[in-house]
Amino acid sequence: MASTAESAELYLYEGTMIADKGEAEVTTKKIKLAVLQMSADGQSGRSYWVVSENGRGELSWPMRFGTADWSSTDSRGLFVGVDAIRGPAVLYQFEEERTGFVPIAMPRLNGTEIKADESWKQGAVTYRVIEEEAVGGIPAWRIVGFTNIGVKRTIWVSKSGTQVLSLNERVVLGRGLMHDLDLKLVQQIDLDDNLERKMATAFDVFLKFRGRLGVEKQAREINWSDEQLALLRENVERLVKVSVETPLESIGQTLADDIKNQKGRNNSVAVLAERAMNKSLGDFGDLEFDTYRGAELNADTLKGKVTILHFWEYKDSPLAEPYGQVGYLDFLLRRYKDKDVQVVGVVCNPLLEDPTQRSKVRVGARKFASFMNLTYSIVGDSKGFIGRIGDPRKAGAKLPLFVVIDADGKVVHYHAGYYEVDRVIGLKALDDIIAKTVAGE
Repeated sequence: MASTAESAELYLYEGTMIADKGEAEVTTKKIKLAVLQMSADGQSGRSYWVVSENGRGELSWPMRFGTADWSSTDSRGLFVGVDAIRGPAVLYQFEEERTGFVPIAMPRLNGTEIKADESWKQGAVTYRVIEEEAVGGIPAWRIVGFTNIGVKRTIWVSKSGTQVLSLNERVVLGRGLMHDLDLKLVQQIDLDDNLERKMATAFDVFLKFRGRLGVEKQAREINWSDEQLALLRENVERLVKVSVETPLESIGQTLADDIKNQKGRNNSVAVLAERAMNKSLGDFGDLEFDTYRGAELNADTLKGKVTILHFWEYKDSPLAEPYGQVGYLDFLLRRYKDKDVQVVGVVCNPLLEDPTQRSKVRVGARKFASFMNLTYSIVGDSKGFIGRIGDPRKAGAKLPLFVVIDADGKVVHYHAGYYEVDRVIGLKALDDIIAKTVAGE
């Protein structure tokens, strides 16, 4: 399509998302959206998009771009991305520990002329053309989208039906926390064939690479596996180069920075792992844990068993995939139930440092365990044991932390972050470690 495009335009939008309550300078998120629209015949085409956000959290870089095809034969309605990432979105932190995904309606209609008093339905939203209202001197229609509970979205569209000049959306987060999301078209750039081809090529390269990484859905953060990191390092120069002078340039730079940071974290975590290996848990100090459910964790319960310690927050709210990979851990435990293998979830939560908050942490962990139908024991690390064995957070990495203890009570495996998931075995890398440890290898 890139080489046969009849027309190509780059639309640049800027806007904000602001809470109804609270100080505007505190609750404001700034948003930029670049949309590359290409049409081969005036009747169908492809749109690529890039989102950048500042303030109140942000999505990981693989979630900030995407694509989808469109046709003038599509039903009237705001264009919605259909790729695996499901269209543009931003992350908004609305409370201290709570965030929400906020989808952005792609500013593109199906390109047919809009008529007065026209109405149509898209999903749960009914749109109605209200009146003529120029935006920045451009003749436009004001169109209101509403549901059974009120107005959800207002858009101002050029009479040709091809340009969304402005968009306002009412966003509800948490328990009825209202926010205003506003986007305005600040620039439209007509692209020549060379620039259009360069931009489309960059998007196609990034999209194919994201597929190779196996990123298939939105996530607040990504902990890259060793295989993914190797793929990133192998391709970073090519990705950065192809992104130059395109809307993806900032993504390319973020990707490069991410790899640098990951490398530094990995080196630091490797040092922690080296220090922990082949030591017995007693070498790190007394085993003092609060028992939340199941068996206690102490020297006696470790004797003669292969133990997986899973250090994680175990919070019941907010719930965020991949849930510490606890489901796969439970699956692994059932596979080795007759092999003297045990799993212990170790709750690591900053609130444990406050004695008055520990009961809250315990209740939350139990709720989470019930929600996930976990069968293994869970204890609370109120004495900071993770700091003695090697807290990956001190090295800039994140939980979960998996530590495997052999039947003699020695550390034989230390892994910070998530494992790559095998569709049949689950946490294959961890499964291999357990199989070797059980066999005494």
